[in-house]
Amino acid sequence: MRRTGKTLFTLALTALLATGAARASSEAPVRIGFLEFPPFSYLDAQQQPQGSMLAFAQRLAEQARLNVELTPYPPARLYHNLATGTTELTLGATGNPAISQHVLTGKEVIGWIDLRLYYPAGKSAPQLPQGLRGKRLLLIHGFTYWAPEARQLLDDPGLQLHLSKAHSHEAAIELLQRGRNDYLLAYQPPIEEALAHSGGVALQGITLHSLPVSLLLSRHSPRANELQARLEQAYAELKNSGELQQWRQRMHLRTEQQAPDY
Repeated sequence: MRRTGKTLFTLALTALLATGAARASSEAPVRIGFLEFPPFSYLDAQQQPQGSMLAFAQRLAEQARLNVELTPYPPARLYHNLATGTTELTLGATGNPAISQHVLTGKEVIGWIDLRLYYPAGKSAPQLPQGLRGKRLLLIHGFTYWAPEARQLLDDPGLQLHLSKAHSHEAAIELLQRGRNDYLLAYQPPIEEALAHSGGVALQGITLHSLPVSLLLSRHSPRANELQARLEQAYAELKNSGELQQWRQRMHLRTEQQAPDY
């Protein structure tokens, strides 16, 4: 009798797992949009999605028994897609006013990234905001700078900033090193990645704002609530098993907010 009961339990468990696998394979893939934000997310030489955060998104979806479809977009297009449900999920900074009303934000912070003001090595850090008065400030084309500390600088007419944009992080570093600009406002991960491949170029920087990174699900997807529940359950499972901390280390994400250091 015990053997029969054990056999029935095994059969039931097998059927349950098979049902879950069949459900995952039959469901439409989760449409994940991402920005070119190396080393977190980018297209390689073969135009294939790569990056530590995309790998984490795929692992999280696997834990939730979901398939994914990864598509790169420029920021404006990604924000539009989240506002219409064309893109269902992205991993990004929370609080962006361009999309905040259109997304469900994950309950937990995956990690923190910094918005920094960079300047050539050997130069003294500016006293903000007065130290930027009349200076040439470089931005990265396609990126948004909505953090309050950034807007206080960029929207202050009294600073008389001379703004220009570079089309890549590598180009921005070169312009700064050649003295074509005085300062560069940029997010730390892609700048650090570009510096690692720049052949010894060194920059200094001060942190203006530390941004929390989380799951951002479009409210306009018909299955938004279901996806959020399943992904957050998967997130909790990875956290409880200790795997989440390994992913944070792989992504070089801090687990605590960095206070402005100016």
